[in-house]
Amino acid sequence: MEVGEIAYWLPGRAICIFFGPTPASTDARPRAASNVLPIGKIASGIGALASLGPRIKASIRSEE
Repeated sequence: MEVGEIAYWLPGRAICIFFGPTPASTDARPRAASNVLPIGKIASGIGALASLGPRIKASIRSEE
């Protein structure tokens, strides 16, 4: 995965936002622990997520 990628993780029924190394990483890049479905990418400001911790609850809604 690339920093900023957003993916759906079916087994965990979760949206993943990759912003740094994960427990499955073998280097400094994020790595999914199992298959994920990439659905988007954050273009800027991803560094702010690092201070939130590894798990958060959030809502995603459409802005019109």
